[in-house]
Amino acid sequence: TRAAKAAALLVSGPAPGTSRPTAALPALALRSRSGTMTTRKLVACASPPMSTKSAKRRAAARAMPETLGLWRHAAALAAFVALPLALLGPPPGDLPAHLYRTFLVEEGILVWDGHWYGGHYPLFSYSLLYYFPAALLGNELLAVAAVIAAAGLFGAVAEREWGVAARWPVLAFAVFAAGPLFTGTYPYAAGLAAALAGLLSFQAGRPWLGLGAAALAVGFSP
Repeated sequence: TRAAKAAALLVSGPAPGTSRPTAALPALALRSRSGTMTTRKLVACASPPMSTKSAKRRAAARAMPETLGLWRHAAALAAFVALPLALLGPPPGDLPAHLYRTFLVEEGILVWDGHWYGGHYPLFSYSLLYYFPAALLGNELLAVAAVIAAAGLFGAVAEREWGVAARWPVLAFAVFAAGPLFTGTYPYAAGLAAALAGLLSFQAGRPWLGLGAAALAVGFSP
C-alpha cells in the first residue's frame, strides 16, 4: 500500500545536535494478528561529537608521564639529612667568614671593611644578596631552607621532564644537596635553589619569573 511504501522510506540526514548523518537501516515489516502489514523504521543516531577542548584535555592526560610527587619525597629526604648535619655536624670551614659578613650587614657596613686581613668589600667580594636574609634568619636556618628548597625544586623539574624514571636521581640529589652544610658554601646553596626555581619557571612557561629567579641566583652566588 501507499502507506507501507512511505513508511519504508528512510530519510538520511544529520541527527539533532550532530554533524554526521544517521545510518540508513532497512524497515522491518511486521504482521499483526488481523493480517495487516505494518512497517517500523529503525534509525541509528550518531552520538554527540566530543568538544575540541575535551579532546585536547584527554590527549594531554594520556601524553603526561606518570607522576609520584617526587618533589615532596626529595624535600623530606633533604630535611632528614640536612637537619642533623646542621645541628650535630662539625662547623664548616667557611662559617667564620659568613658570620663576620652577616655581622657587618647587621651593623650597616656594606661597602668596605678594613678589619678582615688587609680589608675587603663585604658584599662584592663574595655574595651580593645572601647576607641580607642571613642577617634576618641566621646562616644555618637559611642554608637548611635553601638545601630543602633545592631538593624539592630539582624533584619537580626532573619529574616534569622524565616522570617516574627520575625517581632515583632525584633522591640521590636530595642526599648530596646537603653538601654545602658540610663545606660551608651557604651562598652557593641559596644560589642553586634560585637557579632551580628559574629552571622550573621556564619549564612551566613563565619566562619573567624565570628571569627574576636567575637574577637572584647570580646575586646569591655570582
